[in-house]
Amino acid sequence: MTTTNDNNNDSDSHGDNDNDIIRHFNRNGQGHVFAFLPELAPAARARLLAQAAEIDLAQLARLAAALPRPSAPAAGAPAGAPAVPAALPCPAAPEPRQAGRLPYPAPAPATAAVPRD
Repeated sequence: MTTTNDNNNDSDSHGDNDNDIIRHFNRNGQGHVFAFLPELAPAARARLLAQAAEIDLAQLARLAAALPRPSAPAAGAPAGAPAVPAALPCPAAPEPRQAGRLPYPAPAPATAAVPRD
């Protein structure tokens, strides 16, 4: 899907940069991200474009390419269903507990105000 920013008549200084971001997404098959851009309020539009500018589409493509690609849909899936990997690779498990220490920071204790009558 190719999306353009023709409906955005804002004359701000970011217009060219915004169009560059949209073109970059279109070239990388991600133009659908901006399908509803013309319907967004100016502040929401600016946030979406700022967030999109931070996305590394090349890294996203590398990650997607690394996913396992099964050759058939899952058992019992309806006709035409996409193939689903049986399992996704997981990162290495954290080190086991050592002397009661967690391999990650312990969550902060929960505190709640208790109403008094």
